[in-house]
Amino acid sequence: MNVEPVYSVWDYYDGIQSGVAGYRGSPHYFERDWSEEKQADPSTFTLIPITENELAEVVERERIFREWEAKFHQGKVDVDTHPGAEGQSSSFFELQRTFKARASQAPLRLSTPEFTALPGQEERPKGVMARLQVVWHDGD
Repeated sequence: MNVEPVYSVWDYYDGIQSGVAGYRGSPHYFERDWSEEKQADPSTFTLIPITENELAEVVERERIFREWEAKFHQGKVDVDTHPGAEGQSSSFFELQRTFKARASQAPLRLSTPEFTALPGQEERPKGVMARLQVVWHDGD
């Protein structure tokens, strides 16, 4: 069982939908697989390899978002200051579009994640998502 870091969660709706995490020691964009064939098992995720430079951008984006998220949930800033809001950082969602565009060209893997919170985060502001780790179950 290899525990991998979760660098960023990008979409969350009834559970984690997409983000960036390690997979077999390399950074990957992951996204819940909603293909017609997989409707019976919505826990399967598509994994797309990304570069170390792209990972550095993801980590910086996550740092900026986490700072904003903590301030927002403490009532120190308004939702209009969200890093992805119009007039804020224009590259906030560009990486996700880049990774999705690569999906047709990149080698894809399907896997089922088991996300867990990292220990020692009891003092985070209410509403702030815990930092996570993941174990991927490939079935192979």
